[in-house]
Amino acid sequence: MLRLAESDPKINRFRSLPLFEDLFDLELRHVAELTTETTRRAGTSLMREGGLGLQAIVILEGEVDVISRGEHVTSLGAGDVVGEMAVLNRQRRTADVVAATDVRLLVFDPSSFLQLLADVPTCLDRIRRITWERGSQLAAV
Repeated sequence: MLRLAESDPKINRFRSLPLFEDLFDLELRHVAELTTETTRRAGTSLMREGGLGLQAIVILEGEVDVISRGEHVTSLGAGDVVGEMAVLNRQRRTADVVAATDVRLLVFDPSSFLQLLADVPTCLDRIRRITWERGSQLAAV
């Protein structure tokens, strides 16, 4: 697959994120087809600890706080993924995620997220690494 000079601002924004930076235009268009872009205000709860894994989210802009068992675990920003562990492992959420600032988000439902990982091996490898690192962070809390 060739990387073309893409003029779609959405595709170019995706390419600026570490998760998607090496993807070909066709793969980036596939990401666009599989996701919904949305915004949320600061203070909005995006995920609840113990809740079902009904979505995985890539942060496009802004910051979120990850809180587990009442303790602040980390803050995440543009390019980071949240909710991937619950979707991949079909388990309940391990942490609350709250918008620390106004955020722009790329939302995957579970089937779309799993489809992305099946279709784009580069994303699968990166998500596996993120999930392993995130599990280590949460275990330390």
